[in-house]
Amino acid sequence: MKILQITFILFAVLPILCFSYCSEDVCHNTLYSKTSFKRDDDSIIFVYINDPDGTNKRGTFYPTVDDFTVLRINEFGCTYGENENVTISVGVNEDERSTFVHYSKDKRFVGYYTVIVKLDEGKIDKIFWDDSIDKSDCPDENAIDDFCSLSLEDYDDCKSNARDLKVFVAWIGTDSDGDYMTSANTIPSRFKRFGVSKVVNEAADLGEDIF
Repeated sequence: MKILQITFILFAVLPILCFSYCSEDVCHNTLYSKTSFKRDDDSIIFVYINDPDGTNKRGTFYPTVDDFTVLRINEFGCTYGENENVTISVGVNEDERSTFVHYSKDKRFVGYYTVIVKLDEGKIDKIFWDDSIDKSDCPDENAIDDFCSLSLEDYDDCKSNARDLKVFVAWIGTDSDGDYMTSANTIPSRFKRFGVSKVVNEAADLGEDIF
């Protein structure tokens, strides 16, 4: 599996893709124990993959605070396929984590997740999933842990973009300078509320048609 991190920079309404980079020494030595953040700081975020039938894994990413970013693990579907026991969680500095959620169930899988990091004066308050799905577009039978899912039959190629594990990361609250985070304004569910359905419908195919 390959790990990819993409950051979205807003210009007008449409995001543009670019890559974020942080040197390994700086990231691990400086960020691992960091407990207070302000906008444009580097951060360290982990994606935990819990597989009761195999080996648990952890992906490491270095997004910029208050940048709307997607954390992506390529060919995730090839590795875990229809394993309904696999769950994922997102954590910052290993001290704070989201709850674990499932990737697949009943021949369906989650095309993307959105996680929100809430800061309170720069300190991490909590990390939680944005699971505000639209029931009109995603009935209960198509939801996995309150995330809208896709049919494996429609995406039978495990190497397709849709089958990659994708976690959108956004920030809310205030940083250590008291400035408010703004990146949550660009999460897919917010676009959905304004009727921009293309963003939501194609978020799972990130890298092909979206944006």
